[in-house]
Amino acid sequence: MFHSKTFLVILLGLITFAKSQHAFSLSGPLAPWQTAALGYAAPIPNTNGGGPMNLDEEYRWNVPTVHYGFTADFLNFFGVRGAEEIEKAIAVLNDLPEADNIVIDDYPLESVRVNHRAQALGIVDLKTRALQILTTSMGLADPIRYAYTLRNRWVDNNITNYLVTMRNFDPETWDYSPFVNGTLYTYQVIDPFEGIALALNTAVDPLDQLFARTRPVSAVSSLTTEEMPAGGFLTGLTRDDVAGLKYIYRSSNYNTETALGDISGAGGGLLGGGGGGGSGLADFPGIVTSPGGGTYDFPFLIATNTVAGGGGNLGGQATATNAFINPALRAGKNKITFLRSDYDSLIGAFFQPFTVRFSETVRTNDLVRSQSLIRTVIEPDYIFDAADLQGADAFAGGPVGVEQTLNAGWLSSDEFDGVTGDDAGPGIITPSKRITFNNVGPLFLNQQGAGVFFLREGDINTTPFITWGSFDGTTNAPIVYPDKITIEDLERLVR
Repeated sequence: MFHSKTFLVILLGLITFAKSQHAFSLSGPLAPWQTAALGYAAPIPNTNGGGPMNLDEEYRWNVPTVHYGFTADFLNFFGVRGAEEIEKAIAVLNDLPEADNIVIDDYPLESVRVNHRAQALGIVDLKTRALQILTTSMGLADPIRYAYTLRNRWVDNNITNYLVTMRNFDPETWDYSPFVNGTLYTYQVIDPFEGIALALNTAVDPLDQLFARTRPVSAVSSLTTEEMPAGGFLTGLTRDDVAGLKYIYRSSNYNTETALGDISGAGGGLLGGGGGGGSGLADFPGIVTSPGGGTYDFPFLIATNTVAGGGGNLGGQATATNAFINPALRAGKNKITFLRSDYDSLIGAFFQPFTVRFSETVRTNDLVRSQSLIRTVIEPDYIFDAADLQGADAFAGGPVGVEQTLNAGWLSSDEFDGVTGDDAGPGIITPSKRITFNNVGPLFLNQQGAGVFFLREGDINTTPFITWGSFDGTTNAPIVYPDKITIEDLERLVR
């Protein structure tokens, strides 16, 4: 007899299991064990040139505002419409609520759609590619690629042994998880795979193997879904993308971090006066006999710069040491905002440096403190560019869509825990990041096999590579770049 209590237990078990069917991955610089032989470098695609981090090893921005701009080359090729598409991608991230207020179940499991006219012509959506790059540049790695991943490989008595680990984390329990947006993944070790060993992750459901409908925006390096296929576009972030950003940037996530090199103290000090980098009595460094500041009660190093200031119980204007805690146990910024800061499109140079004032929360001696900082911005943190990336004669890399220096400037906090080299993180993301789109124009593939001496136009693959465009799910015709050509021009190239 099937009792109602038994049914309730089964139902509760199913509900609990269903809640754990998602996960995110974290990105950072390659750890020593993440070698090319195990698939963490070329020829296998990676997220931002880095590898998957463990929990508490995340890398993130530790300033509340990051700045972006467009070079003259980008604007010449993509025009104002292209810049608007990049800004649509940025708006998706800017529209996120504060990390503490994010409800991950408010976001969909799927955001992939297909425009069939763009698909037939091999057009790649500019906004979608930008959104993928920007999302991973915030500290996320590809959760499909790293659901299972190789940790060690060795040979013993002519038997090859592999240790496989997991680098996907459930956003609620933070347990390791083989699910991505509700889709279950498994793996097989392939050795050799293009001369290396690799744990290849695939969906358990054969239908999901054909089309990864639940792939997150951050899935940019999966071997089975390396990039969004032509004609595909994203409607926004998925649940697992948002879950990862919430984990990284929540205000309760404290990491020991150093400040960016362009940051200095902005005032505060004894009794709330100006001068030092603190925010009240005995908050932050200084000496009682000088304007501003307070007294130390923590072991951190102090960054100083000399500015005009006053305050404290001394009052008046004076030259003071504008000190702040650095490195510090810093809270997640909770909200990262992208702000446009234009280049001069004529000479391709940034207009002029400017300063941004903000406050941050740090923790010392089990007390939460705040300090005011100034950042001097001399160039955008994100630079969108366009160039011919195809390489010279005998370039064997195939068509290159985008080249990026994203997260090449990771700065680890490993040295601050007293033992250098024992952790891959945490750390911060440092500027600047140049995202360069290939403007080589249409490329057509000809292949000469044995016994073939002549190739003609009729022998080529008639779908061109690297055709940038903008499209959505409406019946509107796709926009094609450069903005000087039309969709009809492209269709005349295809037979």
